[in-house]
Amino acid sequence: MQHERSARGGGLLDTEPQATVCETPMSRAQLKQALILHQIDRLKGTYSDFLADEFHVELAKFFFDRLYSTTEKEKRDQDFRRLYEYFRDRLGADMVDQLSKLVEVNALTDRLDELVLDQFEKNGVGGKFTSAEYELAYRQCDNYDDRRRQIELLGATLVYFHRMSHWHTMGFLLKAVKLVAKLKGAEELGNFLYDGYRAFLTVKVIDSFSAAMRDREIERLDRIWRDYPKREAGAGGTKKKAREGAAGGTSRRPRA
Repeated sequence: MQHERSARGGGLLDTEPQATVCETPMSRAQLKQALILHQIDRLKGTYSDFLADEFHVELAKFFFDRLYSTTEKEKRDQDFRRLYEYFRDRLGADMVDQLSKLVEVNALTDRLDELVLDQFEKNGVGGKFTSAEYELAYRQCDNYDDRRRQIELLGATLVYFHRMSHWHTMGFLLKAVKLVAKLKGAEELGNFLYDGYRAFLTVKVIDSFSAAMRDREIERLDRIWRDYPKREAGAGGTKKKAREGAAGGTSRRPRA
């Protein structure tokens, strides 16, 4: 029987990646690439216990190396929306609802990243930034409810698509999706979806991974809201506060 690790295993909420080193000056597109890489490094640190666990490594690698990636992400997102529109009237209501949530969380993630980039520009963050400078900009966006929605959507779609991957007919359906994607010029997306399906198949029980993702991300979100109160993360920011870094956590939404 598969051994399930504790969802709280690792205690990695306080693990932060090193400052992202980038050349200056840089375009907004380059800064976005740096932001995504920084966030991927952060995710790999937070979930390094799952990356080291033989029962979750393939799924964790797919999430942190493929799902949130800088490689042709814009084209893949466009292709996914086109494929979603094609299949929307050809699939069951439940699957369409879950696919719509995946579309929503993907669009929400992009919008939240763009807001962080706006704050970077206002704060004069350019060539390189620290984790603390990133968290200050994250807090200055003042969008707790959207961040919480992002976490909840990701958790819900994670559980659903894991369950769906174990349907007997799913392998056949994904092969059909790959064919349609290829015919529509989105072959890479078809391969991406099929690789995700195979990664989900490697995990029999998703509970520990999904619970860890939800708990750790909410705990981190609440910590940032506590460590950077709105009055200190207001217009113009507080660069001294950003340099000081952050520590600790809380399980409830802190007061602004």
